[in-house]
Amino acid sequence: MRENIRNKVKENIYFVLLFASIFLLTIILILTNDIIYKTLGIKFYYYVSVIFDLSKIILFVLLVSISIRVIRTSNSLRIVVYTIIFALGASFSFVAFLKYYFPVNNIVEYSYLYYFLSVVIIALGIFLGANIPIRQKYILKNPVIIKTVIYGLFLIIVFYFSLTEIEGLLSIDYLYISHYISAIILIGALIVHVRNYLRIQDKIELHFIFGILLFILSNTLYLIYFNISKHILLLYSFYEMMGTFILFQSIYSFNIIDYVNRIRNDQKELKQHTESLQNIINKKDDELKESSQEILNEIEYAKILQQSLLPDSEIKYEGARFISEYIPCESLSGDFYDIFEIDRDTIGMYVLDVSGHGVSAAFMTMACNNIIKSEGNVLTKYRASTPHMSLKYFYDEFNNMNFPSNMHMVIFFASYNKKSKVLKYSSGGINCYPYLVKQNGKSMYLDKSKGFPICNMKEIIIPEYTTETIVLEKGDRIIFYTDGLIDTFKNNTLSEEELESIMKDYRYNSLNALNAEIKSYINLSSDNKDDITYFIMQID
Repeated sequence: MRENIRNKVKENIYFVLLFASIFLLTIILILTNDIIYKTLGIKFYYYVSVIFDLSKIILFVLLVSISIRVIRTSNSLRIVVYTIIFALGASFSFVAFLKYYFPVNNIVEYSYLYYFLSVVIIALGIFLGANIPIRQKYILKNPVIIKTVIYGLFLIIVFYFSLTEIEGLLSIDYLYISHYISAIILIGALIVHVRNYLRIQDKIELHFIFGILLFILSNTLYLIYFNISKHILLLYSFYEMMGTFILFQSIYSFNIIDYVNRIRNDQKELKQHTESLQNIINKKDDELKESSQEILNEIEYAKILQQSLLPDSEIKYEGARFISEYIPCESLSGDFYDIFEIDRDTIGMYVLDVSGHGVSAAFMTMACNNIIKSEGNVLTKYRASTPHMSLKYFYDEFNNMNFPSNMHMVIFFASYNKKSKVLKYSSGGINCYPYLVKQNGKSMYLDKSKGFPICNMKEIIIPEYTTETIVLEKGDRIIFYTDGLIDTFKNNTLSEEELESIMKDYRYNSLNALNAEIKSYINLSSDNKDDITYFIMQID
């Protein structure tokens, strides 16, 4: 509050000192009129007068141009009046300027009529504008109409009257009359602006007051000293130009600078809102990152739990050994396998592939592992000795669990008797059968059992699973795997033919060497889109 009062006091002092300086300058020039006139000469007065009059016209044109732009942004009725009046005043002033400084037949009196019109019209426009509230808006929705009318009036007056000679009002007395009328109208406008300023304390009103005072001063000098001093007439032109400049500055400041300041304030507020919103976003982002990290930690813990259920990557039993690889495409996998001892003579094994991958598929694999290995020893032995019974039991239990209807899996279940070297196996819809390579180089797929996938369709389909048997010999190797190992479309890995070739070519190499060669075809750093799981069984 105090800052605003201080600024207003400074502004008032500025205008008072400026006007006092101008008034003092006027007194000094009046007193030194003869000396200055003799020193500078008539040509100096002529050229300076041309500059002042032309500058006044240019300022009026700029004033009209600025006002037209302001109309589109402020819709101010006062600005509309100023624009129209100043356009008329600028038009007649320009015509008067041409006819005075570039007279036809050396008759400068032709310019008097247009000077008369310009002086009176400008004074009248200032008075009319003073009586219109500064914040009052006009109703016309399309400012293009006003713009067209203003430019039209300006061009018509300039071109028509510049080329036309109107005889009449040739007496210089009419110029006295025009300045008398102008001075009276301007005094009325001054009173209105002073009243407005005292009421609303608007700095724009103060600018107008100062500009009108300069106009009144110029008219007063003209009326008193016209026949006495050319020097004072130069001051008249100067003060009229300065008055026009002050009006120009007032309209520009109020409507352009204030408009720019409003935009800057809006931008500042927008920046503050943006920063505030950014802070909220950053806070939410941090919370989301924290929540995401918690989820990732939980997934990592679930990964550890899931992989803890897997057997060791290398297992050795009496008469058989196994080596395995488990490569999920995400943290959690939809593939699973297990190798476990059913009794002293029997080894159970299976590999399964749940539809999809990720959390839901991983949860399904653990649930399935629990189903397969949940019963007591007697029933486990019975099911393991007949793999198709294990799959039948698995299918029934899966349907009793109320899993989502779109969840399903394929599985290959087998049991190996170490004494008889007989492998029994049954397929539950597996689409990549285990591949057997014998020591003598012969090979085959264990594809005689073709069962139905494990899915939630018990009310529609009761599948039949079959158990097939094969006698193995020392040195035989079988690779059990899911389709991710040979799916070159989804993964950067090896083809089925390449797998067959490797199994045959490395049948005399160690099991670790064989596994290393297979792994060399798998790009572990690539963006695989399916899980890869396999284990190799070797008969000792």
